[in-house]
Amino acid sequence: MISSFGIGNPGMILPALIGGAALLALLLIKEWADRDLGALWSRILAAGISVASLVLIALEPVMETEREGRLGILLTEGFRQGQADSLKKAHPGIRTFDYKAGQPLQVPGEVKTLYILGYGPQGYDHWQFAGHRCHFLGASPPAGIMGIQYRKTLGLGGDLSVRGLYSNAPDSTRLLLLDPGGNPADSVLLAGEGVSEFQLRGVPKAAGDYVFTLEARDPRGEVLSAEPLPVRIRTGNPLRLLILNTYPTFETKYLKNFLAGRGNALLVRSQLTRGRYKFEYFNREATPVYRFSDKILSDFDAVIADWPSLQNLDPASLRAIEKRVAESGLGLFIQPDEDYFRQNPGRAYFEFSAGPGESANPGEDGELERYPYFLSGPFTAREVQNPGSGPIGVVRPLGAGRVATTWLRETYPLVLDGKEAAYAQIWTTLLDAVVTAKGEALEWEALTGIPRVDEPFEFRVRTGITDPEVRNSREARIPLIREVLLPGNWQGRDYPRETGWNRLRAGPDSLPTHTYFVYDEKAWESVEAHQLLQANRRAFSDAEDVSPLVKQKEPVPPIWFFAAFLLGMGWLWLAPRILPGG
Repeated sequence: MISSFGIGNPGMILPALIGGAALLALLLIKEWADRDLGALWSRILAAGISVASLVLIALEPVMETEREGRLGILLTEGFRQGQADSLKKAHPGIRTFDYKAGQPLQVPGEVKTLYILGYGPQGYDHWQFAGHRCHFLGASPPAGIMGIQYRKTLGLGGDLSVRGLYSNAPDSTRLLLLDPGGNPADSVLLAGEGVSEFQLRGVPKAAGDYVFTLEARDPRGEVLSAEPLPVRIRTGNPLRLLILNTYPTFETKYLKNFLAGRGNALLVRSQLTRGRYKFEYFNREATPVYRFSDKILSDFDAVIADWPSLQNLDPASLRAIEKRVAESGLGLFIQPDEDYFRQNPGRAYFEFSAGPGESANPGEDGELERYPYFLSGPFTAREVQNPGSGPIGVVRPLGAGRVATTWLRETYPLVLDGKEAAYAQIWTTLLDAVVTAKGEALEWEALTGIPRVDEPFEFRVRTGITDPEVRNSREARIPLIREVLLPGNWQGRDYPRETGWNRLRAGPDSLPTHTYFVYDEKAWESVEAHQLLQANRRAFSDAEDVSPLVKQKEPVPPIWFFAAFLLGMGWLWLAPRILPGG
């Protein structure tokens, strides 16, 4: 189907028009001089047709047509040759192309429909598929670890808890957690075929940056796989916490024991009657606090308050807390009740939607009841993910500080069941989400899960600095892009050149650095394959439909213009010989 016409030789437009106009003028002058011959207008028309034909021959006009595009097969890592052979048999003449991550897509424009086999392309290459109709056929996921969750930064003395899924393990396969010295810290026997859940624990002995190893062995002791687990162990400074309760509860009892046992400084205020309070002090001086001001709150890193206590504060105290959060980075954690989730977002700091009914949140070794509500706003809020058990709360920035809450009803039953490690992990995760580092004007967040050499490592920086400057381990400056909706957030991309620990730093040495681990090309291949399969299924199922038709420009055969030129010049030559006035 012809859709439009165009000029194939645009560089000749001006010379052709000037030359054609001059030639037409000469022919018109000649024919006007011989006007007594008769048939003047037919001779003028013939002159025009002849000159126009010459001009069109010089301009080489083309017509744009549409036809069915060709088919292609894109082979990515993990593809099955049998699947490719089946496509070739079903579509004779289909072309095959190889995908190379980070390289230009070597698929010509005439190939409009692509069948993608294997695990699929990397996310940073998806833009190259915008002009193609893609059918992602995927591949069978590989055997091995298909999912892994653990905290990559721990406080000294905390438990390293590693949870994950293993697909199609050979019979009697044993999974071991090895410490940085190669000594077994824990092990588990996998179930065999299908998907097996596993959980391993270890206790780091000293602060620093270490690499544990997750090793799979067959019954003979042969190593099937060995995957690195980078962990950063930090000593950390004790937190200064203010806990407000309407009345003493078991939840607060076990929470204050846990926090005080970790060396944190606590002031616990529980209301007894109107205007009367019970004060408890742990690792700090006994100084009661009845009303709150900016000066008093400067002695705390975070406030943990149940919802009724927060609502019962006098307006001046509540304003002082909100001001301290927004301007000085104080953390505010709200222990909710049923009424809290029904509040408007202006009072509750979050917007929640009711769920289909009361549900349960899986704990590390069991389940914890949760309130039947789910986060629906604001857009700056995010869920707090507990490694191995999914979301356990929500957090949002509020100026320089953060506000957080949880939808877990009670966590102390974990302690009663002897699951202190699970309890500690939940509260460490929640407090890490709400407490900003003391005195730090900059915060880092890694956006790339498995960094590799010469592949983009994306990160986010949150800071109040007007124009932050980030440099990598090679002291090369990394360009940053400011997020439009959150001006204090910046995103950047580094391309690490070495495996192991790499570092990013921002500005002066007083600002915190970000250390991340770069894996070699063979590490965590099975996990990355599963993640890539899922990401590509989502991406190509949501992609906009592309027409299978391809547009191409075909030159108009010049023989037609040459024939018109001969007819016109033939009449100009023949007219003087046959007309009566000739």
